[in-house]
Parts: sequence; structure tokens; C-alpha cells
Amino acid sequence: MKHLMSIAAAGLTLAGCVPPKATTTNVADANLSSDTSDEATNVSAMDIEPPSPDWDVRTSVDPMTDAVSTVASRVVPGDQVKLEVVVTCGANGMSYKFTGFEADGQPANFRHAFGVPVQWRFRVDRLPASYDMAYTNDFTNVVASMNSYRMFPARTVTLAMPFQHSDETFVIDQSEREFQRGMAKCITEARRELTPTPVNAPPASSAGPATQVTGDGDPDASAPANMTDPDG
Repeated sequence: MKHLMSIAAAGLTLAGCVPPKATTTNVADANLSSDTSDEATNVSAMDIEPPSPDWDVRTSVDPMTDAVSTVASRVVPGDQVKLEVVVTCGANGMSYKFTGFEADGQPANFRHAFGVPVQWRFRVDRLPASYDMAYTNDFTNVVASMNSYRMFPARTVTLAMPFQHSDETFVIDQSEREFQRGMAKCITEARRELTPTPVNAPPASSAGPATQVTGDGDPDASAPANMTDPDG
């Protein structure tokens, strides 16, 4: 009887034991080690990948004239409107074309009075802002710049454009290597156009020997200025 009571007491004692803290620590360590899973590694690898270029630069050939042009395009986001920028450098010169789109992809028409040009402001780098315009009789979401040669050499072009439902500001970064390389020809030409032509200075006066007019009215450069008539 005493033997059975001793076994029962020992069983109660074992049932009331608290598991060792080492077991809890091991579980926590296992949870912390789960942060090094393949999924976490993939996210880190994606974060360090270089971004794709914003400019899409390609060569275009006119099917009617075989003229070759370089065309660079990109989409610049605004607050409510997205602006597609298409820059062309080719045999027919240089051009900037701007097309507005709503967030849902529908055309975003520019705001202007009927028969009045669409007007907007543009700023080249840190220079003072200027006005640009495009003539159109209809409401449209496409305009072409009249100041393309001024924008080509810029590293940054800022546009303030009026749309029917909002006024938008767009910043166009032209410093990327793809743009600079593809548009190098027109960038050089535009810089030449913007270089002031030096004013021709009056020719310097010549300090050469004076001329003597002979009897027939022709200047005789070989005669000294103080020559006298030997017969007189």
C-alpha cells in the first residue's frame, strides 16, 4: 500500500513540472531563422536590380522617302493627366509632340477658346520660363512645340500645360544616356542655333604707304607720297 502511494505522489510531482526554458528559446530561434527563406532573398534581389530606361529610342524610316529619323518617346505622369512625349530628330529637322491622356486612357483635351492657339509655358533647365503655342481650331489632346530647338540641349524641360479639367506640370528628364546618344545630332545642331552670332568688327585701318594719284586717275602705289614733278 505504501508503495502504491509513493508511485502516485511521484506521478503528481512530474505532472506539475514546468517545461525547461531551453525549449522555449529553441522555438524562438527557429522562428527567427525563418526570415532567411527563399522568398525574402528574392525580394532583396529584386530591389537591387537596375531600373529599365524611361526613354524608348528607336529608328524610323519613312516608307515614301526612305528618310531615316531617330524617335524617342516616354510617358510623364502628372497629378491627373499623363503626358506622352515624342521627340523626333531626322532629315526634316527636330520636333516635340505632346499628347495628353486621362488616368483611364481616354484623351485629355487641352483647354483653349475656339480659334485661339493652345498656349502653355516651358522652362529649359534653370532659365526663365517662356511661352509656347500650337494653332488648332478643334479641341485636341495633341500639340506640337514651336520651340523644339530650344528644348533639345536641355537636361531638364518643365512644362505647365492647361487641360480641360486641370492644370498640370510635367518634368521631362533628358539627361539619360539613351536620349543623349540617340539625339546627339540634333542636340549639336540646336546648340549651334542657340549660339549668338558675333557682330563683325570694323576692319582695322591699314598703316601702309600712301598712294599717289597719277595723271590718268589711277592710284600709283609705288610712288612715294611726297613725290614731286621733276619737270616742275
